[in-house]
Amino acid sequence: MENFRKVTFLLASICLIGFLTPENGAIPSAPYYFGVTDANCLTPTRVARRAPSSRPPLSSAPRRPVGDLVQRWIYYRGHYAECGIGPVRDGQQPRAVVNPYPAGYNRCRQQREQLPAGFSTVSVDCLRRCVARYHRTHGSFNVILHSSTRCANEFAKILFSGANDGSCPQWCTA
Repeated sequence: MENFRKVTFLLASICLIGFLTPENGAIPSAPYYFGVTDANCLTPTRVARRAPSSRPPLSSAPRRPVGDLVQRWIYYRGHYAECGIGPVRDGQQPRAVVNPYPAGYNRCRQQREQLPAGFSTVSVDCLRRCVARYHRTHGSFNVILHSSTRCANEFAKILFSGANDGSCPQWCTA
């Protein structure tokens, strides 16, 4: 009787694992969130802040308004994708990065939105490739023209467009 229970449990476990595993090795859908780091903390001078922004319509890729004085990022599958990070001295330009933590994580206040902006099946590897090629495709980081918010909105578009099939944009793979 004891062996019967063990065999039954083993067979049930195998069936359950097979049921929970996506077909064809597809990546299961995961939520992605917008979040912010206090820009006042990241800059040497303090600046005034704007009021929080409103939610985007549900029929298009999620986005946040440009002009908020925050360092905006996307949190997806345990990674933070953001632009405008890195030293601005010695001729080095700020860049887009994917890290397991947001810029200033050890000294600045971060806040992730409570509700997901959406769900996606895009791989983290695709997101890394897009981040690595972001400036080559969209131009260098600039607080006004290519801010962290515009960058986060672009990353949200990538996750939104590949939400069901996990597709990676061509500009990310070229």
